[in-house]
Parts: sequence; C-alpha cells; structure tokens
Amino acid sequence: RHPAVDVPALMGRSGAVCKRGGEGAMTSQSREEIQEINQELLLHNKWLTRKGGRRADLSFRDMSGMDVSKIRLTGAKLVGTNLAKAKLVGCDLLGAELFGADLEGADLTGANLMGADFRGANLHRAVLTDCQLKGADFRTDAA
Repeated sequence: RHPAVDVPALMGRSGAVCKRGGEGAMTSQSREEIQEINQELLLHNKWLTRKGGRRADLSFRDMSGMDVSKIRLTGAKLVGTNLAKAKLVGCDLLGAELFGADLEGADLTGANLMGADFRGANLHRAVLTDCQLKGADFRTDAA
C-alpha cells in the first residue's frame, strides 16, 4: 500500500499536483481545468486521511496526457474519464471506479489496481507492467 500522498508537498512551486504530460505531450486542458482537478485531488487526499474533504469524482473529465504519477486515488470515481496517454506510474487505484474510462496508451507501470472496476474501459496499448491486479474487473461487457 502507498502511504497517503502529501499533496501540498507534491504541488511545489508550480501549484500543480497533476500536470500536463512530459515534453512533446499534447493536452487539451486549460489552466482552470487543471486547477479544478488539483482541487478535487486535494479534497480526496483529505478524505483518505479522514481530515474532511470528500471522495474524488472526476467522472467524464478530460485528463488525457496528464501526469498523475504516484497519486493516491484509492476509491476515486473516474467513470468515463479520458485518461488516454496519461501517466499513472505508481498510482494507487485500489477500488477505484474506472467503468468506461479511456486509458488508451496510458502508462500504469507499478500501479495498484486491486479491486478496481475497469468494466468496458479502453485499455488498448496501455502499459500494465508490474501492476497489482488482484480482484480487478476487466470485463468488456457491463454484465
């Protein structure tokens, strides 16, 4: 298990927890959208550490190409979220809801995906090297 992420420390000088992808990455998010997503992640971290906050609901958001590596997204709701080409290296997605999410080309190397719901998600060309997959649901139909 990953320890609770110290989100303010991750923010650093740029003020971003999640950030646009690396060099040459194309993202379509505005500065305001990135700030909204960061705020949701901060509240989620508080919720996880039982210091208030709330469970993250990033359903149907465009997070394509973003770098959210090593962020603790345990139990987060990411239904229908566009995470194409996103970098989720070392993320804790334990029990997260990714039903119908687009993870095409996403890098999930070393992520904890135990108990996560990937039903109907697009994982074409996604990197799942060294992931923990116990109990993850990868059914292609919603049955």
